[in-house]
Amino acid sequence: MDGVQSVYRSLLLLNYLGDAGKPLGLSELSRAVVLPKSTTKRLLSTLLQCEYIKYDAESEKYGLGSQVLRLGSSMLSSLELRNEARDVVLNLRELTGQTIFLAIPNKFEVIYIDKVAGDISMRASVGSRAQAHCTGIGKACLAYMPEETVDELLACNELNRMTPYTITDPSALKEELVRIRSRGYATDEKENREEIRCVAAPIMNYSSQVAGSISISGFVGSFTPQKALDSVPHLLQAANEISRRMGYSQQRSSTQIK
Repeated sequence: MDGVQSVYRSLLLLNYLGDAGKPLGLSELSRAVVLPKSTTKRLLSTLLQCEYIKYDAESEKYGLGSQVLRLGSSMLSSLELRNEARDVVLNLRELTGQTIFLAIPNKFEVIYIDKVAGDISMRASVGSRAQAHCTGIGKACLAYMPEETVDELLACNELNRMTPYTITDPSALKEELVRIRSRGYATDEKENREEIRCVAAPIMNYSSQVAGSISISGFVGSFTPQKALDSVPHLLQAANEISRRMGYSQQRSSTQIK
């Protein structure tokens, strides 16, 4: 059974379990996907190991696992964030003339969930991913994660060099995260792409956890360091407003800008 076929059949099993709305036994599942019990059990074992399903030894039945709930919750959160932020994102684009991105953290990456192009468009698109350590929008998320979470991520991820300006030393990155928390926003000075500069701020949710981040990005020729700094008050105001809509009660103050 090749890899693509295995993935397809595993998804069939997950969909069938989801539609059933209740735990099912091996015999019923194998009949549903028209596979031998041995093949079905092998697929179920992989899904069980990855926590996409769970198994009750007493009833000998399988049900959906915690990983499915996590993915569903993540999707709902991203949809909520995008909906709550949409008019703020559009307004920030009008105020700055630059490209505005909205992203959510995903381990040591960020996933772009919204984009409004500026006067000159950029290639990153909704649904694409970027590494967190070399982007302003990623560092804004990392800076507001628990320190132990950041340590765990650094322990199992390389800081790949994207440009000559990328931070590749874990200690230097942690120092940068301290500076971000101190001033309330992150920067990307040609760290992911040499032609791009950006400023970004975290978006917090009702439980005071980072839900995502928002950035203002432009080409270095037109989005100069001074223009980037001048845009920070608008950025923080936007991030504060979205955070408020997400249930966050404490407001970051523009006096944090340095």
